[in-house]
Amino acid sequence: MTTLIRGAFGPQPMTSSFAPAPPGGPGLVIAVISPKGGTGKTTLATTLAARFSAAHPDPRVPAVALADLNLSFGDVALALDLAVTTDISALSEGSAGTAVDRVLLRHPRGVHVLAAPTDPAIAEGVSPAACAIAVRQLAHTHTTVVLDTAPGLPELTLLAMELADLVVLPVSTDPAALKSTRAALECLAELGLTGDRLRVVVNRVGPGRGPRARDVASALGVPISADLPYSAELSLAAERRRILGWDWPEHPYSQAVGRLAADLAGVDVPARNPGVRGWLRKAAS
Repeated sequence: MTTLIRGAFGPQPMTSSFAPAPPGGPGLVIAVISPKGGTGKTTLATTLAARFSAAHPDPRVPAVALADLNLSFGDVALALDLAVTTDISALSEGSAGTAVDRVLLRHPRGVHVLAAPTDPAIAEGVSPAACAIAVRQLAHTHTTVVLDTAPGLPELTLLAMELADLVVLPVSTDPAALKSTRAALECLAELGLTGDRLRVVVNRVGPGRGPRARDVASALGVPISADLPYSAELSLAAERRRILGWDWPEHPYSQAVGRLAADLAGVDVPARNPGVRGWLRKAAS
């Protein structure tokens, strides 16, 4: 077991076993994980938050929270074009439950962001216990909480999976990624994370057709919950700090993530918002 984990992810601590966490509140907690970088994990996490917030269009209602638990190198705030004026490092185990609301960044579209520190040295001092308390508090005050995590299975990612009601695992279709995903699924199965709590998503992060979703499912031995299309507009949107889930909701990627959101939480995501993609057309011309 330990040899397999280290071979797939490097020397990561593996001390947890997975069981559904006791309900921390009315909110649904979704952790987005990946055994390695480059699978589009953060793009998926931010777009999921955008699609969930689209189902609750009143920004005055604290419906959706997005927590960046990639503490050393997280870039959720950057992806959302938010200035990090406060972050998760301001919380302690004693204050996390009461102070988390004061350290949230408010996006104009209504998503509340618990940002990672901008300094990796500061991140080392963040307590996993404080993170857990903060996530549970967010679940008390928000309808949906999305957790972005660090690649691999470090301690805080394991904790995020224990806190989550559902775990989403995006996988790209290149052979190396599929190999890492197979190893990850074996590890997660040994830890008890299987079945309805785990959703595997094909995320096509490069051009080309690649294997069909059913072939990926056969190779991994698990069902595929969504097949997210590759699009050059994703890179263009990222360069301009835009989220397709908000600014181009009828885009195929946005629609695919919207269907995934509906599968995860039964939300009704608005399908169209005409005219908002003019910035993309102009930028691409």
